[in-house]
Amino acid sequence: FTNPIFSAFSLGLVLVCISLFYILSNSHFVAAAQLLIYVGAINVLIIFAVMFMKGSEYSHNFDFWTVGDGVTLMVCISIFVSLMTTNPDTSWYGIIWTTRSNQIIEQDLISNSQQIGIHLSTDFFL
Repeated sequence: FTNPIFSAFSLGLVLVCISLFYILSNSHFVAAAQLLIYVGAINVLIIFAVMFMKGSEYSHNFDFWTVGDGVTLMVCISIFVSLMTTNPDTSWYGIIWTTRSNQIIEQDLISNSQQIGIHLSTDFFL
């Protein structure tokens, strides 16, 4: 986008989609933290900073963006094709999402920063 306001809103949409991936991997705390910290605070600050900028700097139409879009599209397609050809024997339907939410361990009920760190670096590896 040539308009920085649209770019800031697109960044917010990308951050919301990242939090949806965290929800799909059953790490709801990390998803809530993603929404509150990045979407709720940092993206709003970026939008306010962009709104205070002068709009005349960004009103120029750049023709070289069309070349960059084509190059980016070709790179993304080549990465996608290479990933799909290197893993032909992978059974994508056989992936089972497992969680430990149904197993309550007494040590897991202790809420301190060390346990949160252990869970973030083992169960919910980012």
